[in-house]
Amino acid sequence: MRRLPLLIALFALATFGFGCKEPSYQASTVTNWRGAIQDPGAARKPASPAPPKTTPKRADTVQPVPTEVPILRQALTNLGNANSFKATLTLPPADGQTTPVQGTLLFDRERGFRGSITLNPQAKSDILSINGQIYCRANTSTWQAITYTEEGDRLQAFFQVAFPSKSKPNRLLVSDSTRILEVEDDTRGCKRYVYSEILPTGDTAKTTLCVKNGFPAYIVNEYAEGATEVSYSDINEPVTIGGLDS
Repeated sequence: MRRLPLLIALFALATFGFGCKEPSYQASTVTNWRGAIQDPGAARKPASPAPPKTTPKRADTVQPVPTEVPILRQALTNLGNANSFKATLTLPPADGQTTPVQGTLLFDRERGFRGSITLNPQAKSDILSINGQIYCRANTSTWQAITYTEEGDRLQAFFQVAFPSKSKPNRLLVSDSTRILEVEDDTRGCKRYVYSEILPTGDTAKTTLCVKNGFPAYIVNEYAEGATEVSYSDINEPVTIGGLDS
């Protein structure tokens, strides 16, 4: 499923040395929050051609949308509208690595976000997005401005795995083709929904979304190389992302 066409962010990279270099983790594509793949430089490219025409299904063959779908859509919409949150991210190992990529994220809608990516104990990078500018540092290096660069796009894309798109229609957050596979109470104190859906590419995506108080507690997207997991906390609570002096 790595060839699926998305949102995270999701974001993905390896930065080494004294500065932030072009990431080697999923160098040309990144994973969005749904586990689908998107080009982080897509915003710089011309608009995509119009999708091919489809033949409407006969009314008697259209399956009703599962009753759980509105709950899932609302939870993701609520997260997309949140003013702040904290998140932890786990992604499949980067090329040449054996341990999962770990990330943390502090998000403040008014100021921006601060994140970290750890490939292994010797390779850690930080990213800071404030006042419309993006900065990066690798290990103990100093902050470097990388706004409007390919590296900046990819670093931002890594963390997009934690962001449902605020502007996307609900039907794109959870499609009408969704099949509910499981609904159970989770030990983390949330209601766990496991579902699959057919993406525009024809691939099938499997997602676990655990809902607590109307928001995602965690989201797991599964694909061939492994799974991405994002856990959320302190939604709409004060967070401190700091600045270039921290």
